[in-house]
Amino acid sequence: MKNKFWKNKRVLITGHTGFKGRWLSVVLESLGAKIYGVSLEQNNHKVYYSLINKNYYFDIANFSKLNKIVKKIKPQIIFHLAAQSLVLSGYKKILNTYKTNFLGTINIIEASKISKSTKALLITTTDKVYKNKGKNKFFNEKSELGGKDPYSASKAACEIAIQSYIKSNLTNHVNLASMRAGNVIGGGDYAPNRLMTDLINHFQRKNKKNKLIIRNPNAIRPWQYVLDVVNGYVLLAEKLYSNKKFVGSFNFGPNKSLIKIKVKKIVTEFQKYYNHKGNINFIINVNNNKEEEKILLTTHKIKKLLNFENKINSFKNLIERSIFVYNQIYKKNIKLIKKIYLEEIKNYKND
Repeated sequence: MKNKFWKNKRVLITGHTGFKGRWLSVVLESLGAKIYGVSLEQNNHKVYYSLINKNYYFDIANFSKLNKIVKKIKPQIIFHLAAQSLVLSGYKKILNTYKTNFLGTINIIEASKISKSTKALLITTTDKVYKNKGKNKFFNEKSELGGKDPYSASKAACEIAIQSYIKSNLTNHVNLASMRAGNVIGGGDYAPNRLMTDLINHFQRKNKKNKLIIRNPNAIRPWQYVLDVVNGYVLLAEKLYSNKKFVGSFNFGPNKSLIKIKVKKIVTEFQKYYNHKGNINFIINVNNNKEEEKILLTTHKIKKLLNFENKINSFKNLIERSIFVYNQIYKKNIKLIKKIYLEEIKNYKND
């Protein structure tokens, strides 16, 4: 059944060819929304591809082009997901990281202000925006912002800018919210230097003699399923559209059962799924302090204001769902992948 709120709503998604962007596109389209996407044109179509028909490809750091497209589309809701989203790439491409993440965010805010049709703008940042001192501390939305690496710092800068717009009443008619999500996993993520990408590429290869390189196996992250996060975003957009009560920042993270899962536990679960009994050679690659050892989030705000919490709370279910979708996608033509996404969305709703 289609959600009446979303029927014929014009929605713009920046970064729609990315991992979360694809899932969000299909979910909203299945609810009856009219989806438009803006992303960079990519050569690697296995990693970045679109599952919608209305695509625009250009750099969001170009305000003139972005503003022109927003005026043309007249979106009622904008989801801003476009970003340089990798920590290690941030060290290698510092200028591009700040330009895309910070300037791109300012551009989308300004373009939404000019657009008379836009009522809600939702900007994704990251759980890494907090000042992390390596302690066993849970971050809430009022925790001090920080970020020691270029990616995290660029996203923290976005959060400061967003708060400035809100507190200074600079958003005009647009209700503005930022979404700080923990580590999102699920089928279809092929971005480089990510755990799930490395694991699925390793276990789906016929020749498994190559060593699997795992960075920081004892790192703790707030792992959560992609459809949990996407459905949280969708619910927030519905509330934000006409109610300033939902303006501000929101953490999206797992419930207690998935709070303190280490990287190496995910690796072990993959081994069990593919029936590999410890015969995988691992190279433990010390991260040289480039990534945080532990990130913990509180989700009291979304539980209280949105009455929302993640549906997938079983660690085994989280991993098995992700692998199942990966296996469905494996060697499939991109034209067939949308059906796989829709089937998983249906299964998720029915569980």
